[in-house]
Amino acid sequence: MAGPRKLQPEDWSRAALDAIASGGVSAVAVEAIALSLGVSKGSFYWHFPDRAALVKAAVEMWEDARSGSIINELSGIADPRARLQRLCAIAFTDAKAGRIEAALIARPDDPMVTKALRRVTEDRMAFLDRAFADLGFDKRQARARSLLFYGAYLGLFVVREGNADAVPADAGGLTVFVDDLLDLLAAPASARVGRRSEAAGLLLALRQSESALELARGRALAYLNHHGPAGKAARELAAAL
Repeated sequence: MAGPRKLQPEDWSRAALDAIASGGVSAVAVEAIALSLGVSKGSFYWHFPDRAALVKAAVEMWEDARSGSIINELSGIADPRARLQRLCAIAFTDAKAGRIEAALIARPDDPMVTKALRRVTEDRMAFLDRAFADLGFDKRQARARSLLFYGAYLGLFVVREGNADAVPADAGGLTVFVDDLLDLLAAPASARVGRRSEAAGLLLALRQSESALELARGRALAYLNHHGPAGKAARELAAAL
């Protein structure tokens, strides 16, 4: 009969991420994690010299799983909107990953965590920039939409930590949220041109109406000046205009 599986450093790292998800970085305690893994505290030191090394390994595991691996997977999707939709399906629906990110963001005083967050943010923003550029946006527009998208992603989980009822909890609600977000940020260039053309047409029609109204007013006043007292109807018309 085989004995219990020997733990690997990755097991400790995953357990540390579980602790971060439930209680933040400060919840990474060697003794408590050893207990959750069903081993003695002493076995920890076969893999790590101290708690800081465990936190570092856990954050590196998170960085690879939630940034590098996802970006590599999605980069092969040619259609940029489909690429963003797949990203949303991965990112917005993983509540545990969201709790980990919210906890890491809450620790700006930890240099190791801060450096990892900077790398992840730069990689994710570059990925989003490329996707929005492929949708037809220029560099400035793409960066603005990347920032809004990433802010919505992080904000969703931060809001959930403060008030879970404010955030869609079911898959259907999250799907609607994601679809609305992409409709706002990723409308194709042709649709944007169409909306601009429609707005320009409405503005032109308004200006033409204002010109016609001014012309009618001028003619009414001219009639009033020419006919004097007989121009009562014209005076009433001019006042109405």
